[in-house]
Amino acid sequence: QKLPISFFFFFFPSFSILMNHYEALQDSDELSVLKAPSAPVLSSTSELSRARAPDDFVDLTADEAMGALERHAKERFCLRSNVTHEFIVVGIDTASAVHLIFEASTEQRATKAVHVPHLGGPVDGPHNGPPPAPWEIHAVPNSLFCNEKRQLEVPHTSTVLDCFDCARRGTVTCKSCTGNGRTRCPHCYGKGTLAQGGRCVYCHGRGNVECTPCRGDGFVQCATCAGNGLVRRYAGLDITWKLNKLERIIGEKGVPERLIRNVSGVTLFQEEDAMLAPIDHIPDASINSAANELMARGSCPPDERLLRQRMMIRAVPVYRVQYRWKDDRLRTAWVYGTERRVYEKDFPTLCTGCTIL
Repeated sequence: QKLPISFFFFFFPSFSILMNHYEALQDSDELSVLKAPSAPVLSSTSELSRARAPDDFVDLTADEAMGALERHAKERFCLRSNVTHEFIVVGIDTASAVHLIFEASTEQRATKAVHVPHLGGPVDGPHNGPPPAPWEIHAVPNSLFCNEKRQLEVPHTSTVLDCFDCARRGTVTCKSCTGNGRTRCPHCYGKGTLAQGGRCVYCHGRGNVECTPCRGDGFVQCATCAGNGLVRRYAGLDITWKLNKLERIIGEKGVPERLIRNVSGVTLFQEEDAMLAPIDHIPDASINSAANELMARGSCPPDERLLRQRMMIRAVPVYRVQYRWKDDRLRTAWVYGTERRVYEKDFPTLCTGCTIL
């Protein structure tokens, strides 16, 4: 036996609050973003890698530096295969750039009124029980640390209403002909005669033709209720899972940051948890400070719920190579990443007569 709605209002005071919230949506289709609970919802198991200092890189030899310079030149210019001996390495300094990546997986929920055609069948309204609070509805993302959106129907919030667009008639005035059933002839532009003379054979000289959308009736099926005259209104729940990502690079500034991000290095520290504690595991205190500043910048907004956080700190080897080439001018290039890529703002042109795209 179904319980009357008054039962829930009397014995469950929060039911009244929830219904007032959901009923307030009926006059607006705009999203109402909800304040999120503060506690993380996932387990707090941690994945922690051994903390290391960014000094584990082996020195770059002169032969390796010359090889890197030659590969760089071959990738970008026409180059003879025996040009290696023309690069004279004068000195190599070893450094590193530290790449910090902080990611937070969060969830945001918002409600709005949704209207759909009612074509019959059961209606899950308040008579079936109190509706759950928006944050009590179970929903998990397909994958953490990804952007995803999902729309759900809040249980026990449905109501059947007369269609507000057609007043339950099932039809509305045709916009193409404004209810006249006829529109201007597209061939004679309403004149009844063609440009080359003679009566228009398409409209038989009337200047108008039967309206195609309504077939001359002046009315078309109401899209809001699909011609049935009734709509079902319910509270819709929009869930948005977000990946919030912050990065910072400290250390050697000779190579642009966009290049450091896209090469391999050595992982100094990696941790994932429901909520990360302040980091103090790295032997270099400046890296610990930079990591904690990054986490502070990525704090969760009040309308989002924190699901998971992770931090990765990696060191990218950077070698400052001084060398001479044909013009005997002292040049500086940076060999970076375990891939031994090369960056030099004014790398010498090693050929003529070619167009570099």
